[in-house]
Amino acid sequence: MRKLWCYLALILLGGCTPKTPENVILIVIDTLRADHLGFYGYERPTSPRLDEWSHRGVVFDQALATSPWTLPTFGSILSGRIPSHHGAGERAGEPGKRWRRAPLRKSVQTLPEVLTAQGWRTGAVVSNPFLREHFGLSRGFEIYDYERDRTADGVVDRSITLLDELAGQPFFLMMHLIDPHLPYQAPDPQLGTFSAGEPSIAFGGSRKQIRANLGELSTVDQGHIIGRYDEEIAFVDQEIGHFLDQLEQRGLFEHSLVILTADHGEELFEHGDFEHGHTMHQELLRVPLVMWESSLEPRHEESPFSLADLPQTIYAATQGKMSPSLHGVSHWKALSKARVREAQQIVAENTLWSQEQKVMIEWPFKLVLHEKSGQRQLFDLTTDPQEENDLAAANQQLADRLEQDLRSRLAEVEPNMGRESMIITEEAEQELRSLGYLD
Repeated sequence: MRKLWCYLALILLGGCTPKTPENVILIVIDTLRADHLGFYGYERPTSPRLDEWSHRGVVFDQALATSPWTLPTFGSILSGRIPSHHGAGERAGEPGKRWRRAPLRKSVQTLPEVLTAQGWRTGAVVSNPFLREHFGLSRGFEIYDYERDRTADGVVDRSITLLDELAGQPFFLMMHLIDPHLPYQAPDPQLGTFSAGEPSIAFGGSRKQIRANLGELSTVDQGHIIGRYDEEIAFVDQEIGHFLDQLEQRGLFEHSLVILTADHGEELFEHGDFEHGHTMHQELLRVPLVMWESSLEPRHEESPFSLADLPQTIYAATQGKMSPSLHGVSHWKALSKARVREAQQIVAENTLWSQEQKVMIEWPFKLVLHEKSGQRQLFDLTTDPQEENDLAAANQQLADRLEQDLRSRLAEVEPNMGRESMIITEEAEQELRSLGYLD
């Protein structure tokens, strides 16, 4: 009934004042690129449950991660800052020393810290080693449940029990499902659904093995690997569908702001490479984003949305206090009135495997700056979504302006926000190596 009145208000009055959601539930799926989901146009039936649910929410067609790997993007999701300002995932240590990445800076306030201070209960269920407590992303959570190798069904089951523990007062629940990440080992009955054919190499889900054989992979080999990736998505889709069903059955769905997204995507041979962390191409930065809330009109939203915008948008939705120093902006007012947001500039940075690359997007133009060499690439994402035609040489004036704007944004570091280094524990190092991060 409320949605009907909101629709009438949108037509007659130009807007509807949204109610304040009682809870916020954030679902983050690891390594999930948007264009491998049915409601983003993928031809394979990888996401039948989410396809159904997407019709009830706002689907963002151009949601962008702030980094092509987990730790920096999660720092942005939880702080509303770009990676060089929150510090999570920053290179730390000396060459030749043990593998190091910096944690979230202690001076950076997080979304759960703010919500906890405002009387909310907070909980998280996570599985990626980069989300372990010593990387700083657990700050502010009352309950922070990390378990190695936990698959999507285990995350969902634990999250459902946590719903019951947190219910009774406003709560923020964050779920993280790692399954689409290597080694692409979906359980039955999904395993084998899309990965027809036998690869010419022994595929063991090893990033190092696949990249070492890139030049020898046939079309069948690549299709097999992509099929294995899609099978993981199908498994996650099944489990997220179950979780959303449980939310509705418990009467929580209509009283909550529910957000589904991913921390980054995955290259599946589009630019001659594989996996994530090494480039800033759209297959790594463009992620799914869906929001459900009872006063929001279901639709597709074309306005670009940085994942660094999530905290400000959540603060606005819950009438919380917002920090003016955050890089992210709130989309809530525009969303609740079904209006397109004004254009904004979006920053992405912090590559994991290669020389550092930084990005400035002023839709539809995307500048990629290779920091060490100074090389620039410029793409028009509307006419060239596959990023095959570099316009930098022909559009030097635009490239110059975007580079200047990018460098200005990166230079806006607040005082007393120096680097923080850490050495990961032996246990965490073993976990990261099992995922292919440490060759």
